[in-house]
Amino acid sequence: MGEAEIFGKVLIYLLLGIVFMGGGYLASYLIRKDSPNPEKNSPYECGEAVEGDSRIRFNVRFYVMALIFLIFEVEIVFLFPWATVFGNSTFISQHSSWGLISFIEMMVFVGVLLIGLVYAWKKGDLDWVTPSPIIPQTKSNIPLEAYQSVEENNPSRKKFAIKTVEPKIKPSTPTKKPMFRPKVGINKPTSE
Repeated sequence: MGEAEIFGKVLIYLLLGIVFMGGGYLASYLIRKDSPNPEKNSPYECGEAVEGDSRIRFNVRFYVMALIFLIFEVEIVFLFPWATVFGNSTFISQHSSWGLISFIEMMVFVGVLLIGLVYAWKKGDLDWVTPSPIIPQTKSNIPLEAYQSVEENNPSRKKFAIKTVEPKIKPSTPTKKPMFRPKVGINKPTSE
């Protein structure tokens, strides 16, 4: 089989792919119903109606957690082919140190992943608890006691005291009938 014949097959494969893709686009263009309306042109997000502006601020930790998850999830996929080939008897019979070499390679790979995990952990990217706010400190010539004395001597400040109230329980209180009777359907209420 010559090179021209091999490249000819590749060219036919590419042309057929282009024809199928173009045919799909052309068929959808000819068949579709063109009736734009505000509901059809609105963005669709999981069946929920859009409320407000889509450009809202939210915590960047969502992105960081998603990226860390993707990195480790995708890298774990490389363990499956290694696990299927690691103990293959034909490879081991051809080269006696096949098992040791593949094991060392995978441990280096897993070690690099663990270094990345430790780095993300030490950096605090895996902590989901919000950090405590840093209260700004200002330099002032007025001492703190002056602020406290103004606060204590403020006449408009209400002073609250905790009072304990003993419940007054009457031994025999008659139960009252409700003041109204709910109407159900079209039936009129009956007199009691």
